[in-house]
Amino acid sequence: MAMCSSQTKSSTSGPNWVNKAGKDAYKAVDKFTSKSFKPYKKDRVEGLSGNQRAGIDQIAGYAADGPDAGVYGDVSDIFKTVARTGVNDDAYDMVQDAGSAPADQQGRSLIDQGANAAVDPTGRGMIETGGNSQVDARIREMLMGAANSGVDPQGQGYISGAATAGPQSVATERVVDEGGRLGSIESYINPYIDQVLNPALRQIDEGAAMERKRIGDNATGAGAFGDARQGVLEGELGQRVNTARGDVTGRTYSDAFTTAMGQRTSDLDRFLNTDIINANFGETALDRLMAGGTTLAGLDADAENRRIAGGTALAGIDEAAAGRKVASGQALANLGESAAGRKMAGGEALANLTENEMQRRLQAGESLSGMSEAALSRQAQAGRDQSAAADAEQARKLSRLQSLLTAGTIEQQVGQNQKDAQYEEFLRKQNDPYDKLGLMISGLSGVPYQKTTTSTQPDNSIASLFGAGIGAFV
Repeated sequence: MAMCSSQTKSSTSGPNWVNKAGKDAYKAVDKFTSKSFKPYKKDRVEGLSGNQRAGIDQIAGYAADGPDAGVYGDVSDIFKTVARTGVNDDAYDMVQDAGSAPADQQGRSLIDQGANAAVDPTGRGMIETGGNSQVDARIREMLMGAANSGVDPQGQGYISGAATAGPQSVATERVVDEGGRLGSIESYINPYIDQVLNPALRQIDEGAAMERKRIGDNATGAGAFGDARQGVLEGELGQRVNTARGDVTGRTYSDAFTTAMGQRTSDLDRFLNTDIINANFGETALDRLMAGGTTLAGLDADAENRRIAGGTALAGIDEAAAGRKVASGQALANLGESAAGRKMAGGEALANLTENEMQRRLQAGESLSGMSEAALSRQAQAGRDQSAAADAEQARKLSRLQSLLTAGTIEQQVGQNQKDAQYEEFLRKQNDPYDKLGLMISGLSGVPYQKTTTSTQPDNSIASLFGAGIGAFV
């Protein structure tokens, strides 16, 4: 007997709105997969700010042009003027006039009249008797030697050498000049700058590696390793690292250059001060030479005066003997001699006044020369003070340029933050449909579904009857 088998069917169904939402979600996924990639067209990296460009241009111009020629040129001119200045002309003329001035003419005339006055005839005979007495030969030799002696040649050589000596010189080398006593600017740069810079760069790189690992760990923990957000964070980190490396490198080399220029300036000041001191030593040596020559000439004159005095004393002894012979004649001639003596005394007084006037002019010339030297010294000191002020001004200028670069860096960072925010907003808009679709799919996955099982049994009533009939016949 044949029988039909049973069948069982299972199906899962939900509400119609759920089925429709699932179909819509699938269509959205299909649409997203066929959609082309939309690139970000705006700038990702902020360029140099206006203050940074201005600061870099000014630093480049300052390094190329060197110190302000208007300031250091004036200082150089001051020292050149001091070095070229010779003896004060007015003082020189006064000293020369005093040294070459002749004796007073009126005094000379009076002395000549007194010397040429006639002796009283009555007393002449008596005086001739005593006048014909021979002068001691030693006395004559002493007086003639003293009268004919010239100026001490050694003293005259000293005075002549000091008076004709040229002005002292001072070097005018500038701090930016290379090849002179200072050598090259590069020789002042710290040779160990890389040993200072490399650890700082290495520390930045180590910090960047740690930060990059942290970003990767966070992305991995969130299940988003290698997504666009991780790339954005790593790109931003790379920009910050490059900026930090550039700032550290620029600051290190800038500090090294500033230090080198400061050391060259200090060396130049020491050279200049040494030249000035040596020039002063030279002038002092000339002054000593002049004073030594004058002293030697004075000693020589004093020695001749002593010889004259000694000869006069010896002659006085002989004259005393002759004087006794002419005493009576001298008494008669005293009246005439007194008149002649007064004339000679008057002439000597006038000559002394002239000598005093020459002496005062000589002293005035020396005082004027001293004041001129003091003025030159003050002028040289003013040049040094001006040079120091110029160095301070250059330091302040470099500090202002550094402040300008710092302000530009802040501006650049603000601009970079704005570009990063724009890029974050772009990513948010790009991911918004995906986020909504994910939210929809997450919501659909939580909707309960109804599962239905249907079993189908075959109708065996006819077969049963047919079988019963067959059995009845058996």
